[in-house]
Amino acid sequence: MLDRIGDEVAKATSIVRYQPGSAFQTHTHEFGEEILVLDGVFSDESGDYPAGTYVMNPPGSSHAPHSKTGCTLFVKLRHLGSDQVEREVLNTGNRPINTV
Repeated sequence: MLDRIGDEVAKATSIVRYQPGSAFQTHTHEFGEEILVLDGVFSDESGDYPAGTYVMNPPGSSHAPHSKTGCTLFVKLRHLGSDQVEREVLNTGNRPINTV
């Protein structure tokens, strides 16, 4: 756990490791979730997301995450605003880097 504000249901930032074959039941993210796949392949019913993929699940969205091969994720929970209504999936490996 990198940061946590709250008890069982918390605003949190963490590194999450899925063992090969790991799966969670369908659940809802009341205040959204952001995921950056650091290693392996993360999956849900919408697709498979390899290392370098960013996924933003907006408030009120639900999914059933799993990983056939295992993966490591950077995850932020319960911090998105009501203006974030569209799910986003980006492959950061082919995004230009902006420098100032």
